[in-house]
Amino acid sequence: MPSLKRWLLGTLFFCIQAINAEDPFVHFKTSLDKDFSTLRKTVVFKDKFANNQNRWHIDPTFPGVLSCNNVLVLSPAKRNNKEYGVALKLYRSLHPMDGKKYEFSATLSGRGKAKVGIIIYGNYRDGRPTQRTFWSDEYDLGSVAKKIVLDADCSRQNLWQMAFMLHISSGGELICHEAELFEISDSSINIKSPHLLLVKKGDPLPRFHFDVSRTSDAKSPMILLSSTENNVNASSETIADDEGRVYPSPTAINDKTWYTLSVNGTTSTTYVLPISSSDYARCDETAKNIHLKKPLRIVVLGDSLQDKNFVHNVGCGACEQSFFWLDKYNHDLVTIKNLAVRGDSLQRAEQRMRRELDPSSKRVFEQHVYSGMFDDGADIVFIQFGHNDTAFKTLNSEIRGDAGISEESISWPLNEIIKNCRMHWPNAKVIVFSSTSSCEDVCRQRHRNLRKPDHKRAFSIFGVPECLEKYNELAKVTAETSGVLFYDIYSEMKSLPNESKATLFIQADGVHLSQAGHVYMTIKYLELLSNIVEKSQ
Repeated sequence: MPSLKRWLLGTLFFCIQAINAEDPFVHFKTSLDKDFSTLRKTVVFKDKFANNQNRWHIDPTFPGVLSCNNVLVLSPAKRNNKEYGVALKLYRSLHPMDGKKYEFSATLSGRGKAKVGIIIYGNYRDGRPTQRTFWSDEYDLGSVAKKIVLDADCSRQNLWQMAFMLHISSGGELICHEAELFEISDSSINIKSPHLLLVKKGDPLPRFHFDVSRTSDAKSPMILLSSTENNVNASSETIADDEGRVYPSPTAINDKTWYTLSVNGTTSTTYVLPISSSDYARCDETAKNIHLKKPLRIVVLGDSLQDKNFVHNVGCGACEQSFFWLDKYNHDLVTIKNLAVRGDSLQRAEQRMRRELDPSSKRVFEQHVYSGMFDDGADIVFIQFGHNDTAFKTLNSEIRGDAGISEESISWPLNEIIKNCRMHWPNAKVIVFSSTSSCEDVCRQRHRNLRKPDHKRAFSIFGVPECLEKYNELAKVTAETSGVLFYDIYSEMKSLPNESKATLFIQADGVHLSQAGHVYMTIKYLELLSNIVEKSQ
């Protein structure tokens, strides 16, 4: 009998362990320790609903009526004989959310019963997406506003998105005066690690470490999380060596992989990108021949093809890869300030630059990216636009022509950008890039797909060769007239065989660079820099 009991207990324990191993939310908690003296709260968003600004909505799966007039008002509606309402806001960081801690709160008044909730979106170990909803306690609303707080401890979580919810039941009306999200971390902890490592596909993880330092005696567990594009690995608790270094275990790398070390909400992430042996060798050989005698400061102005925060670029874009190679053979001598902004055109970049120099000028989308851009020096400036400058709205996916692209729309703003760069960085080498050459057939098919739901609505079409070539012609003349270098990357990409060229772009749109496209661009950057550095230093 005792042996049977032990067997049953062992079997039960094994089943629980198996369930926990499969459940990606098993370690998730809705409470945090916030009593320690080194607590740091970083604002992620703070919605006060002024000027009727509202990013909250009613999801089709929920009932309710939403309005916004300096406060957010949620009224219930009936569904399945129940009366309630749910307002929802999605949040997805452009940087890893793994291992972080959050505090969500909403200040509410009104009539009825209310609660707040969080949806956590994660993955099973095999990569299948899943989600789980967590709720606060339910409270009676009244005329006096009350703050409801719900924490999210993701210390051991691999997650890619969260959603925040306001819920009202029992009739009445919910009035939200303010909704806030904070990152919670420990200011006494500092973690450093390399941002990006490049390896040959199939090679083992190169030896690297997270450097952990503390200014307090508090001991918090160190959680190491790892993810790839195809699956999520289990988190593991680890310890540092005597010098505060944590070394991930060696493993073969075949997919883009990122490692995050989390210590009491403070995190650091290292990306590892495998590339082909031939590309690795070509990059390495080119970088090896770049010998810097003094620090080199590079500034990049561009659009989503370079934007470090664009979803397909995060952690391993061409700028980040270029820095890896340059730093490998010229350690601590290179800085790359990537000021590229998704959706940017020459006109928008010129307006943002003008606002930076003259605060009375019109404010532009993502103005903060250019904030203080001229405070530091620059030795080389890349100006790389073209795709948003040449996109246009149309109902006809087969349209040809240059869409009326003019000197006023291209030459004037480009000339102003060059003038400002030369004024504030008089000794910098300014290089104007042509646009890249898109996959035209993919661009046109994407436009056809967008048009299907509503044939009366015009959508933007990108990648029309005549438009890109007109842009490049005007950009080249402007660069030469201004006495700066023009670098033609379009012609070489256009001449590539269709099969090779297709690998350089994501299949969804044929415009944005794939991982192979970023490697291709990195090679071009290194080759260009090799020639420039050889002549200037």
